[in-house]
Amino acid sequence: MTTKEFAFLCNLQKEEALTILNNLQADNKVSKYEGKNGVIWKGLFKNV
Repeated sequence: MTTKEFAFLCNLQKEEALTILNNLQADNKVSKYEGKNGVIWKGLFKNV
């Protein structure tokens, strides 16, 4: 999902959402794909 979508779903400002997503990426919980149309965030789920 995009940063804007995440911010909307979590009822956050875009800057707050970006901070959270960057922290999740640092913890290897999401991956970040930068394409020509912007950034897409994808959750990294592991089978237990």
